[in-house]
Amino acid sequence: MNTLHDTHRPQIRLAREAVLEAAWICTNLACAGSEPAAAVLAAAPALILHLDCAHGDEVAEQCAWALGNIAGEGREACEVLFANGATLPLGRLLMRAAKEHSAYAAHAAICAAWALSNLLFSCPPEAGRLLGLQGFPKGLVAILRGHNSAELTLEVAWLLALISAGPEAHMHAMVKHGAAAAVAGALVSAVDSQEAEDVLDPLLRSAGNMASSAAAAAILGVPHATSVISRIQQHELYREEASWVLANLEAACR
Repeated sequence: MNTLHDTHRPQIRLAREAVLEAAWICTNLACAGSEPAAAVLAAAPALILHLDCAHGDEVAEQCAWALGNIAGEGREACEVLFANGATLPLGRLLMRAAKEHSAYAAHAAICAAWALSNLLFSCPPEAGRLLGLQGFPKGLVAILRGHNSAELTLEVAWLLALISAGPEAHMHAMVKHGAAAAVAGALVSAVDSQEAEDVLDPLLRSAGNMASSAAAAAILGVPHATSVISRIQQHELYREEASWVLANLEAACR
């Protein structure tokens, strides 16, 4: 039994390293221009297959990164990824990796959220698949509420902004699971932290998108939340977005 185990271990390690190197190649080719990215589409099924972490979080992270680069090429590339079922494995990777505490898991969660944002940017209705994934809406809100890295919070905030900008039913589903309160809390934290300004843009977009929901407007329109948004409005970079959010909240509360 021991001899068999020792014999197979180098083969398993070699297979993992080969997959990792291949994923790196796909990642680099997918951001090298339209023609190389189109060629990498043939590898999409394999990249999606390895999101399940069978070879570890490092491989899953690299595959998600490659898929995100492919998705960044536009609608046609995204349609190929949709046809190969990329959305749900990326959603599962995000939910799973965000709960772990290793560096590779953290990076895998960031890449998964970013890749999903690239997919939804080309096809917002695809968010319906994600919201149908058991525990995903609640899990996304939990990540936004949690004490995560600034990078993960930023990518999840952008993902929420894209989901809430799509079909109204998707926005209402996120509100139902506490997204408005999570966004309000994240805005307060971001304002109090000088290192978190990048996240203000997607948080404001999420807040403005959700303002059409009476339930969300009731949360975001409370004096404490609006005072924070008013403070952000004084920042020249975010003045337009913050003004839009306040105008939407005012209209919702009439």
